[in-house]
Amino acid sequence: MNRETRVYILGAGCSYDGENGYPLAKQFIGVLEKYFLKIQERDDCKNIKTAVDDTIALLKQSGTGTWQASTIDKLVDHIFKGRCDDQIRALKSSSSAHVEGLRYAAVRKAKIATSACFLDLEKDARNRLGEKYRLFIEGRIFNEAGTSSYAKERLNKSTACVLSFNYDRLFEHSFFSNIADISTRDYAPYSEEVLNSGLGAFGKPLPINRNRFSFLKLHGCIGARCGDPHFDQDVSHVDHIDRWKEVNVTDSLFFQPNGSEIVEPFIAFPFEKDFVVSGKNNGFPFSRHIGRVWEEATKRLEHASEIWVIGYSFDPPDCMHLVNKLKKATNCRRILIQNLPGECERIKGLLADYGVTTQIDIRTDPF
Repeated sequence: MNRETRVYILGAGCSYDGENGYPLAKQFIGVLEKYFLKIQERDDCKNIKTAVDDTIALLKQSGTGTWQASTIDKLVDHIFKGRCDDQIRALKSSSSAHVEGLRYAAVRKAKIATSACFLDLEKDARNRLGEKYRLFIEGRIFNEAGTSSYAKERLNKSTACVLSFNYDRLFEHSFFSNIADISTRDYAPYSEEVLNSGLGAFGKPLPINRNRFSFLKLHGCIGARCGDPHFDQDVSHVDHIDRWKEVNVTDSLFFQPNGSEIVEPFIAFPFEKDFVVSGKNNGFPFSRHIGRVWEEATKRLEHASEIWVIGYSFDPPDCMHLVNKLKKATNCRRILIQNLPGECERIKGLLADYGVTTQIDIRTDPF
């Protein structure tokens, strides 16, 4: 990597919309409750309903004991640390399994609930926010590549890298709906020739090219599932992201006909991600891919000449890995925070308190 590079870090604020977008973390329980009511009478969502109901129950009980969980990320942190074992045992769907098994089952339910709910919201969010993402891609990713060449050539010329903390697929939808063309048609969407995300056509790991554009999902993705680690941790997709049509969200996406789970949704909650990047042994089915993505993200940040942080709130359960990467980004001339006015000032002060010495500028215009 010998060219100056720009890194764009995208947080939940980029995909938020109060009407038809995705919720912010603290609003998720309300959206999850609405989703439960929507599927309550559907026989083809019985197992999803159980996952959603149990996740809502744990979120609601979080303020009644010694632990607090205002977001699903914090809830999962508490689950893995054993702070809500009694609440998990009390759930109607819990078995008499060992406590560690109950914890993992509760986290899997949270993943299924999140994936199913977000997929259900995808059509409206795509229609509402797709143009915003298109303008971002054209203005920030392709601004150095010209407008006359094919999409693949423009991707090859771009020095930008996008690191997304978001589970949603709005970036991908906007790219394939508005920008992709005949030059990208014969390649897998996440392959080196297109989004350069480290995944091949059949979910096999691929190298990530550091000398062109790359789109890295730091916490995984809805619409994708992890295979068994004994089968090389394949990542399978519920649809064709480059030929989108609305997903019919039913139990069949996550469960066998007998109710047993097929594979795990490809979501890495912050606690799990922290465990993976720490290098500790673990059995998470996504560990190898998430580990590689964070390794690549670290390299991109180390070499970045400019870093934009857009719509990311630096929430404590998740931010310290990123803060440490920013502190080590010695080639970076400036960090630009784009967020709401009050948030910009808060984040700027927070980074200073954490010891980030790079020049920090702020922008309060919308994403």
